Amino acid sequence: MLSFAILSTKSFSLRRSYRLYSRVESKLTTNDVVNDLKQKLGTYTSSTTIKNTQKLINIDTERIQQQVNEIKKILNVADFDVDIWFCSEAKIRELNDEWRGKRKSTDVLSFPACDFISPGKFVDDPMFEHIKHLGDIAISPIYVQRQCMKDLKLYNKNKEEYLAETDAGVSKAMSTVFDVNKRISYLIIHGMIHLLGYDHETEKQWKQMTKKENDVLDKISALKIFE
Repeated sequence: MLSFAILSTKSFSLRRSYRLYSRVESKLTTNDVVNDLKQKLGTYTSSTTIKNTQKLINIDTERIQQQVNEIKKILNVADFDVDIWFCSEAKIRELNDEWRGKRKSTDVLSFPACDFISPGKFVDDPMFEHIKHLGDIAISPIYVQRQCMKDLKLYNKNKEEYLAETDAGVSKAMSTVFDVNKRISYLIIHGMIHLLGYDHETEKQWKQMTKKENDVLDKISALKIFE
């Protein structure tokens, strides 16, 4: 039924590039890297960047950007950068193969850029003074559309059986949402929470993550931008 694969791994972000560079060039200290960033970036302001390289599904990027900014506020990471990439099915399959070793399509992949003591609790990093990048999320709209059509068919065939198989959190919330753009909004919530270090590999992790998802879902329910 519902299918989303999330990747919890290192991001290909500027911040990670500098961290790797610092480790390779062992003579560089953290202060060297921070000072280099300061010279290159100047005064830092957070942003939400959306890239749409696929052509098959119409995406309201302005609305998505507003939604991401609201989610960032709810998650207390409004001062962090987040990058969203709407890509082709071929590209997300390539990413899934490269980062997860699974040569198959999926709907969403998350690439966290930060380290955490525990979900939602950041490891202190002096770079945060000059650059805060939460991570990247890749979504394949055409895959999401196909999943919507598949789920709608199952829902119409046997509503009770379909609903009995729904999960919790975002998965449950979007189980009866068959519009591709509306479902993408839910997938972004799920992906954003992964960027905060949450996962669902164990039952304990799953309960913790779906609880966080439900908290966000409760808060966005009153926001017009999510209608």
